[in-house]
Amino acid sequence: EVPVATFQRVMNNLLDAVNSDGAMERTITSPFGDVPGSVFARFVAFDGLIHGYDLASSTAQTYDLPDDVVAAVSAFAHEAVTSDMRDGDTFADQTTAPSGANILDELVAFSGRTL
Repeated sequence: EVPVATFQRVMNNLLDAVNSDGAMERTITSPFGDVPGSVFARFVAFDGLIHGYDLASSTAQTYDLPDDVVAAVSAFAHEAVTSDMRDGDTFADQTTAPSGANILDELVAFSGRTL
């Protein structure tokens, strides 16, 4: 199976799991401990958004997401990422976004990326 097909299959499986009955209420054992499915889904969205940024920036591509989506992910991240998660493995220390940064760049800096 080619990488694109594998990625598409895995993403379809993830979407099916998220949309399954009771998925948001189910307890998920995660790297952050046991959490409700709704919290885990938001961590997945945060992770995917940040890694999407990584891929786009490393390949000089535009990464244009709706501000309301980034704002929702950012609100969750600022609430969920605790100082003990900033161990250099789970998350690095927050960096400073450049002056005039947009909401996405600010979230990327919050995640520990250097811009």
